[in-house]
Amino acid sequence: MIAALTISSAVLSWRQFLSPNSDSRPVAHLTVNLPLKVSLGSPGYPLFALSRDGTQLVFVGAKDGVTQLYARRIDQWDAVPITGTEGASRPFLSPDGQWVAFTTGRTLKKVAVGGGPTIDLAEVGWGGGSWGTKDVIVYTRAYNGGLWKISASGGSPQMLTSPDRSKSELAHWWL
Repeated sequence: MIAALTISSAVLSWRQFLSPNSDSRPVAHLTVNLPLKVSLGSPGYPLFALSRDGTQLVFVGAKDGVTQLYARRIDQWDAVPITGTEGASRPFLSPDGQWVAFTTGRTLKKVAVGGGPTIDLAEVGWGGGSWGTKDVIVYTRAYNGGLWKISASGGSPQMLTSPDRSKSELAHWWL
């Protein structure tokens, strides 16, 4: 059975967030037909990522109990699985839309959207991230921790923030 996912309000919100002149843009509607026997991945996590230019969608799909990332160019009809992303969650795209970062188990990884080998970036216990314009990824390492950064090409992670427990801060997240 093919399920349909409509993401019109998310596309509109995303485009308005990214473009200061978005008042003149029309509302965009997007329908994504999921591949046969694929459903959306686990609820409660970010399930999809839209490229900054709005031309590509990456989402977490589940088939036979296994999650995997799927990519769909907006100018094409079908979503295709991204090889090597089995067990993936919390996807986010590079600014140019050519790479997707995600977590599997306790590892933050990246892979080319068109496929290829996955690259381990950092150890994580929980969380997702955001890929900045200077090729720096900011991510959450733990549910009750601060924010960390790492080069998108890898290297040593650096702590950016730490929750101030004296101010009753629980955590800093990537949103």
